[in-house]
Amino acid sequence: MSSPSATSTVPTQYEQALQLLAGSRNTGMNPETMKEIARLLQACSDAEKCVVHFMMDNQFVGDNQFLRFHWLLTKAALPGCMPADRQLWRELLAIAAEGKQGTECRASLRRCSTAGCGGKHVAQGLCRQCYDRARDPQRRWESFERWRRAHPDKVRELGRRRYWRHRDKILKREAEKRWAQGHLPRAEYVARQVAQSRSGYHGVRWHQASGLWHAGIYHNGKRISLKYHKTKEEAARAYDAKAREVFGPAAILNFPLPAEGGSS
Repeated sequence: MSSPSATSTVPTQYEQALQLLAGSRNTGMNPETMKEIARLLQACSDAEKCVVHFMMDNQFVGDNQFLRFHWLLTKAALPGCMPADRQLWRELLAIAAEGKQGTECRASLRRCSTAGCGGKHVAQGLCRQCYDRARDPQRRWESFERWRRAHPDKVRELGRRRYWRHRDKILKREAEKRWAQGHLPRAEYVARQVAQSRSGYHGVRWHQASGLWHAGIYHNGKRISLKYHKTKEEAARAYDAKAREVFGPAAILNFPLPAEGGSS
């Protein structure tokens, strides 16, 4: 039977983990050392696990994404190294954050990045007050309004892109809104276009070089040619067929059907 003095010289798993952490200050942390620390923590108490986890997360791993990934992967592979009592975990982390465990880490010394604040860091580089203020919907809307007034060119470009991306839906929605209000924008628009047209039909023009009537339609900023026709009525009907296919109920037609508002 061994004497108490002999057994006291043998370091415990917790002390071995601390020794590995101390040795990593000069040599640097690596995935193999992390696995060994996680293996030693399986036989430690919850309080000892919390202290070592806090030191690893904030002092030895820090903002290094490579080491943080390997440390999380190691903890996931060894479920026994995580404390079971979550309340104890939170209490010990709070004690360690205040420096009562004798550990100084970057997380406990980090301050709010807002100019002139200097509060204790909570998340995304901000303190609790600045973080809540940044997530306030009203303040976010005011921030967007300030950006919109400061960058009018970008706002116009975004609006132009959005219009051409959803042009068909916008035209259809506006047409349905006008029709629901009892207006007749289609008849007025066709009458104005016909009065300015040589053919008398919408989307039909005279082609001088070929001596034929040409039908065409604009869609998404591009002109679609519908070939040449001997008579303007044929060209007008070709335009109507393509307009029904492209614009649907919002199409402006030369010969509308009775169901589309035309005469029988």
